[in-house]
Amino acid sequence: MIVESKTDELANLSPGELSVDTILSLFRKRRRRLIIGCLNRHDVALPLADVAKEVVAAENGVPLPDTDDDEVFSVYLNLYHNDIPRLANHDIVEYERGNDVVRLSEDSDRLLKLFALLEGDEDGE
Repeated sequence: MIVESKTDELANLSPGELSVDTILSLFRKRRRRLIIGCLNRHDVALPLADVAKEVVAAENGVPLPDTDDDEVFSVYLNLYHNDIPRLANHDIVEYERGNDVVRLSEDSDRLLKLFALLEGDEDGE
């Protein structure tokens, strides 16, 4: 019942906001959830290369120093060409191409509540 009420609250959209279906579609890929989790943990703009390194570490279950540089570069390219533009097009993240840094958008509170529900944090925090 608690989850339903939180989901109902999240489903009440004002014009211009993402629908829950769109958010769920964007979060279908685990890698995008890892990106959001990484940016949320750090709460600052991060170099895209650092995000790629954290994604590789999480996907492989290894500490950051043990990540393979070639795999990090491959993931970096995938983030740069696919996942970051898709998230940026929906105003979930902001990407500064000149500085090659990415951060959560300023209006990410509602998104983070849904993200917490998807990741199993019933308090939504």
